[in-house]
Amino acid sequence: TFFCVCSRSSFQAVQLCQCPRTDFYHSKMKMSYSKILILAAILAQYETLAPQEVCATAETADILFLVDESWSIRESNFQLVKDFIYSVIRAFEKAVIGKAGIRLGVVLFGDEPRISIGLMDYLTIEEVLVAVRDLLLKGGNTKTGNALSFLADTMASAGALRADAAKVVILITDGKSSDSVDTPAVALKDRGVTVFAVGVKNADRNELRKIASEPVEEHVLYAEDFHLLSGLSPKLSRRLCFTASEPPQPVKETSNFEMRVGPQDLVISEQSYSSLRLSWTPAMGKVTGYHILLDSLSDTGQVTAEDQRQIILDTNESTMLVTDLKPDRKYAFAVLAVYADALGEPTTIKGKTTPLPPVTNFRVTDIGLFSLKVAWTPPLGKLEGYKIYIPRSNRPGMTSEKILGSDISSHVIDNLQEDKAYTVSIYAVYPEGPSQPVSTTGRTLKLLPVKSIFLQNETTNTIQARWTQVRGASGYRLTWVSSGRVPHSIKNRWTGHQIGTMGNGGLESVAQPSLDPEQGVSTATFGAR
Repeated sequence: TFFCVCSRSSFQAVQLCQCPRTDFYHSKMKMSYSKILILAAILAQYETLAPQEVCATAETADILFLVDESWSIRESNFQLVKDFIYSVIRAFEKAVIGKAGIRLGVVLFGDEPRISIGLMDYLTIEEVLVAVRDLLLKGGNTKTGNALSFLADTMASAGALRADAAKVVILITDGKSSDSVDTPAVALKDRGVTVFAVGVKNADRNELRKIASEPVEEHVLYAEDFHLLSGLSPKLSRRLCFTASEPPQPVKETSNFEMRVGPQDLVISEQSYSSLRLSWTPAMGKVTGYHILLDSLSDTGQVTAEDQRQIILDTNESTMLVTDLKPDRKYAFAVLAVYADALGEPTTIKGKTTPLPPVTNFRVTDIGLFSLKVAWTPPLGKLEGYKIYIPRSNRPGMTSEKILGSDISSHVIDNLQEDKAYTVSIYAVYPEGPSQPVSTTGRTLKLLPVKSIFLQNETTNTIQARWTQVRGASGYRLTWVSSGRVPHSIKNRWTGHQIGTMGNGGLESVAQPSLDPEQGVSTATFGAR
């Protein structure tokens, strides 16, 4: 008899077998007891280094890892948990991933469950594996019962799991739950979900048996420490492959027949930047309340973990204003009727909040030689103020920022250059951030002289001077020379003046846009006889 090392091709398991002289290992003499022990050690080492098992029979399945992220799991141990999940997922590397095949997801839980990898998030197994590596530990208490209820209510009952696919949940935990798991575990399994329970270190084995599907011997796995988790990977992969290859488990029907029709005609109204109103036709049957499930969506329509909520309403409610939403963001909503023993079928809708509203009617209301006045109509909503961006006269192409209070609706921009176009932008600032900008353009006035002056109503000692108005001028200076070549001068806001004690001499009119000579003077000279 010759002994050799052979391998089964199905899952690369190593076995001791008899083989002909030409096989991998042989001996011409009868093997001693000590040599058998040596061979056993070699076999054990070979099994440890065996290639990754690959599931080739599973076609359609929804597989969720429900992972404990409580404070008892330190960062180093969480890395070992991720390695374990990574290894199990690799068993499906030859399968079709996505809507038409295998869908994989991860839900982390402490005090509250959170979907870290959604079933619809990725279309290749490589993307899923990268996402597993990027999972982050949050901490919290071990509320396994709450997490199981979340899966039963929001995943299994809300239609997130496919009816025509095998549905599998793999729980991974290192401790005893701080809440009850009995009812949530039964509810999850009654919805056709097969549950594997993987316990590590201080996990309660009796609790694992309550959670796991029958037969519990096939669905409960245990490791004494986190570094031993990898040894469970081949066993779980084989059992998971078998379960995922079978038809979906039947959903347990309720014993008493009752006409149950979920809420209908779900619509979204009253859209704003921070809220959306949901309204629906009430469900039929003995409804005890409603659950609204909210998920934020990416620009491509994929569910994100940024905002996930469950809102509980009374039986008589058929509308709900959902608040504290993000501006200009897509959301998916599901409304489910709650019955005494189950949740009804969901009705779903997608909606989008509006962008933060900008100011309206932003305009230039007054033009000066060196200033522009702008005004606007404030938007509705809780404002923190405004930001105005003003071109800088001394640095072309650059702007300066001016922050204004929320009670202001106009502003004078000064220190500009005459006869120049300026584009001014304004943002409405909210607690959520700034709105989109609104812009307007205005041109400062050009510094012009008085075009003409008229001398009229002449008497022996007086003459009346009138001149054309200059737009933007805040006043005028009129000078003249009387008999004896004595100069006279007045400052006037009007466009006329009566000159007394007039003799032969000259008369000139000066258009002065400001009473401050440094702000510019334009002169026009006229003669009189």
